[in-house]
Amino acid sequence: MPVLLLFCGPLRAQFEKEIPSGGGGDAYSPEPTHCLTDEQHVAIATMLAENEQKLRNQGLIGPEDASSAVSFGWPLQLAPGFNWNNFALISNFVDHAQDQTLLDYNCGNRTYDGHQGTDIALWPFPWYLKNNNLAQVVAAESGIILLKQDGNSDENCTWGNQQWNAIYVRHADGSVAWYGHMKKNSLTSKNLGDSVAQGEYLGIVASSGISTGPHLHFEVYRQQPYQPSNRIDPYAGTCNGTSSGVSWWANQDPYRKPTLNAALTHNAVPEHGCPSGNENPHFSTQFAPGAGLLYTAIYFRDQQQGQITTLRLRMPNGSLWKNWTHTSPDTYSGSWWWWSWALPTNGPFGTWAFEATSEGQTMVQPFTYGNMVSTESEVLAHSLTLVPNPTSGSFRVSSAEDGELQVQIFDQVGRLRSARQAQTNNDLPTEGLERGIYFVRVVQGGQAVLLRLVRE
Repeated sequence: MPVLLLFCGPLRAQFEKEIPSGGGGDAYSPEPTHCLTDEQHVAIATMLAENEQKLRNQGLIGPEDASSAVSFGWPLQLAPGFNWNNFALISNFVDHAQDQTLLDYNCGNRTYDGHQGTDIALWPFPWYLKNNNLAQVVAAESGIILLKQDGNSDENCTWGNQQWNAIYVRHADGSVAWYGHMKKNSLTSKNLGDSVAQGEYLGIVASSGISTGPHLHFEVYRQQPYQPSNRIDPYAGTCNGTSSGVSWWANQDPYRKPTLNAALTHNAVPEHGCPSGNENPHFSTQFAPGAGLLYTAIYFRDQQQGQITTLRLRMPNGSLWKNWTHTSPDTYSGSWWWWSWALPTNGPFGTWAFEATSEGQTMVQPFTYGNMVSTESEVLAHSLTLVPNPTSGSFRVSSAEDGELQVQIFDQVGRLRSARQAQTNNDLPTEGLERGIYFVRVVQGGQAVLLRLVRE
C-alpha cells in the first residue's frame, strides 16, 4: 500500500522504479494549497490586534523592547519517555515569490504558492503520534499569549473552511508567532495575557483546520499589521528578504538535514492513510516461529540521493544473520523502506536486533524471537545484573562466575554510545553519558542479553 505522507496540501506520489528485494518503499511531496483562507487570516489578525490593545490598556504589555532579539528554539519536542530518534520533517517553507512561481529562503521550491509560514509535519506514523500525545508543541521563544483558539475537529483530511486550534504568542520585541493545527482540548491551560517561557508546553500536534495530516504551521510577524510586509521567515538565506540576512533560529538547521527518524520492526507491512483509522503501524517486537514474517523498516527525513544505509539482523549471540545495504535513488523530504524475513524455524531463540547505520549514526531495535519458553538467553539474563543501578559513575556486570564479556551501551533512541571488551565484576566507566536510561547489550559465551541501566 502506498504511504501517505500528510501535509497541508494534496500529495503527489513518487513511486520508485526499483523496489528493494524482499520489500518496498515510497516517498511523497506536497502540492499547492492553503492552510488558512484569506478570510480566516483577516479574522485572526483582527482578533490579535484587539487583544493586544486590551492587554496594553491593562498594563500587561509595555513598549516594544528593540534590544530584545528573538532567538527561536525548535517548536516541537517528543513527549518524555518516547524513544524515536526523530519524528518530524519540513514539508513547506515560506514562499518568497511575488508571483505564482515558488521560491523558498534557499532559492529552492520547497513551498507552495503564497505560503506564509513553515510547515513541520510528523513522520513516521503521524496519527499514532497525535493520538498518543507524543509530539508536543512548545514555545519557540518566551512571550505573552495573545489568543487561543480551541474546540475544533483535529482529524481533517479534506480542504474547506475548517477552523483550526492555535495559540499566538507575542515576544518582547513586539513580534508574534502563530502555532496552528493543534489537537482539540490539548492546549495549555494558560490564557490571554499569561506568560510562557521558551520551551514551555503549548499543545499537541494534530490536523485541525485546513489540513490533510498532523503538522505544525509556524508563522511569524515582526509587528502589526499581520500582512506580508511584516511577515518574517525565520530562516536566513539568499532568497529571504524578510530578516535582513539574520536567522531568527538560535541554531538554524541546514536546508536538508538527512536523518534516520526511526528503525522499527513490524508484523505486517505498515499501513498509512488519513484519518487515524486508516493508519496501522503493525508495530511488533515479539515474534514466534510459524507465526508470520518479520518486517524491518527504516524511516527518513531528507534522505539524499545516493545516501547509503547499512542494515543488519543479529542473532542472540551477536553474530550476523543478514547484512544488506540500501542506496537512496533520489532526494526526498520524507521516505521509508521495508523488507520482510522468514526467521529460521529452529532458532536461535532469544533477543535479536535490527540495526541500521546511516550518515554515521547507528540505531538498534531489539526484538524477541522464540516459543515463549525459557531460552539460553533468558537463563543468562537471570545470571547477570548491573550494579550499582542506578549509577552516577561506573558500573559493573555482576555474575557469580568470572568471564570475558562484550559490552555495548545504547541510548533510548538506539544509538551506540560505547562498545568494549570487559570482565565480569570489573568496573565500566560511563563518562560521556548524560543522565537518563540506557540499554546494555552483554554477550557472554555466545549468548546475548539486553539489560536496562539508569545513569543519574
